[in-house]
Amino acid sequence: LMQALPLHSYTHRNGEANLTSRLPGYALPPDLGPKCYAATGAIHAQARRIGTTALHMDMSDAVNLLVYVQPTVRDRRIGSAPAPQAGAAPFATQMESTALPTSFEQEDELSREEYEWLSGHNVRTGAVWDIFRAEDVPALTRFLHKLAVESGQEVVNPILDSIFYLDAHLRQRL
Repeated sequence: LMQALPLHSYTHRNGEANLTSRLPGYALPPDLGPKCYAATGAIHAQARRIGTTALHMDMSDAVNLLVYVQPTVRDRRIGSAPAPQAGAAPFATQMESTALPTSFEQEDELSREEYEWLSGHNVRTGAVWDIFRAEDVPALTRFLHKLAVESGQEVVNPILDSIFYLDAHLRQRL
């Protein structure tokens, strides 16, 4: 897998732009992975929390790859989802068959812009990453502490604890 990654100058252990390749021999390099997130998801409101990754912080640069996607819902506009392929994850077929929303008003998870882009491009599957700048961490932390107080949760570090998922509503509040 590591050899198949793009940007070898960054992603290869000895890549010239990979700063860990510049560490002295006696230094213990940080754990750079690979790290894998496996998730399933849907854009319809009924599956609001399926396949989401909680807000977290990568301690180093990261290369994110979407390596496999398989539709798991049937959509009246697109047709039936294909039968599972050999080797597909078992959870990919356990989700209830349901229709995707036909208008923005039916979908409270997506912003209008996201919904129009998805429906206008006939997108069936994919991934969306919301990436925040390092300098946004103090504001994110304050916001998440406020959410914790509102919900009665006790948190030490709301980002490192990885307990919050920022849906469209929370991103708007932020």
